[in-house]
Amino acid sequence: MGAVHTDLEKFLFPYGLVHDSSITKAELFQTLRKIWGDGTDPRQVIQSMDNFTDTFFVLQTGDLADSIPEDLGKALRDLHDMGAPSSVFPFFLKLVDAVNADEVAEEMATESARLVESFLFRRAISGFEPTGLHAVFKGLWGEASEHGFSVEMVKTAISRRSTVPWPNDTEFEKAVLEGSLYGKRVAKYARRQFELSADGESPIDDFQIEHILPVKPGPDWVIKDEEEAASLKHSWGNLIPLTSSMNPALSNSGFDAKAAEYRGSIFASARSIATDHTNWSTDSIRRRSKLIAAWAKTRWPHSRA
Repeated sequence: MGAVHTDLEKFLFPYGLVHDSSITKAELFQTLRKIWGDGTDPRQVIQSMDNFTDTFFVLQTGDLADSIPEDLGKALRDLHDMGAPSSVFPFFLKLVDAVNADEVAEEMATESARLVESFLFRRAISGFEPTGLHAVFKGLWGEASEHGFSVEMVKTAISRRSTVPWPNDTEFEKAVLEGSLYGKRVAKYARRQFELSADGESPIDDFQIEHILPVKPGPDWVIKDEEEAASLKHSWGNLIPLTSSMNPALSNSGFDAKAAEYRGSIFASARSIATDHTNWSTDSIRRRSKLIAAWAKTRWPHSRA
């Protein structure tokens, strides 16, 4: 693992919550002193913390570690890539520790991580702020493992909090079809995941988000309904990934010029726009949005249990 720069408190607070889910940040160091005790061998303290550091760094930096099973590690890295809030850390610190202690099966832990990803992603796409998530996750391990850990118990514990909504299929689909993806904190993650599902080869390169119908269309665009177009420009159906060099070059070009460039793109979803469409309109955006919504409901189902 390379050099990692992160605030120690970002680790210590979730570590403290692993031991006492009711503590506040103001109580953290007092609680840690009680946990460690005055006469505790410093080597035991370091070992105690080290049991959780690999999980922390996957969630914080995306760096995988050999100590975490492959599929579970990938699920945690996806949470990092999505931008999952640090409020989820205590649950996963404890979950991975339980896997390593053979108390929870790897498959069950991975399924739980994907369930949490679906919960967070659906909320982000639907426009919910992360307010209230700390209350959900600080005690989630205790709730989900009280009578024997299971994915179903994770789902039940999350779902019972009516003040922290979990968008159902109808709500999620509406957000994908009508909501603005551009500018959301999960926009690049959403585009990357859809790209990975596309037919044809796609790179892992970084990208910029391209508006097929430009934000400010040039003279080559004929827009029948300006109000409708304005409402759809930032929607998922109108967005594709492009390299940073190609994105500014296309700018407000007409669709024919864009399609000619898309054909040579390294991204499969951009190439498919050129292959599957002879023009681009608000109807095109809506049709593509429906396809994406159907895929997204499968990729981030409401329940994985």
